[in-house]
Amino acid sequence: MKPLSKRKVALYKHLLHNGKLSIKNAFFDFGISNIAREVRRLIEIPLEIELKRVKKVGTTKDGEPCYWFEYSATDLNKIALKKALDIHNNNTLTKNILTTKYEK
Repeated sequence: MKPLSKRKVALYKHLLHNGKLSIKNAFFDFGISNIAREVRRLIEIPLEIELKRVKKVGTTKDGEPCYWFEYSATDLNKIALKKALDIHNNNTLTKNILTTKYEK
């Protein structure tokens, strides 16, 4: 299995700890400008899950109506996220042990 990128690990941990992803925090916290595409590409397709989507409604500063989605993990999603992080952590640990063993 290919190691997880730092961005994937950060997203998985955020969702695992009851975090929500919106267009605003995805950009400011994770550097993702198109969260709808990246949720599918980085999370849902590799883990074969579907995050919970909640439609939010608001208004722009000009008073025009607008909407966006907040993405969050269900309890079943959290199992898949935890499993992926555990595999990543075990692979990282094994790689570090092998690297330090042969460096001596």
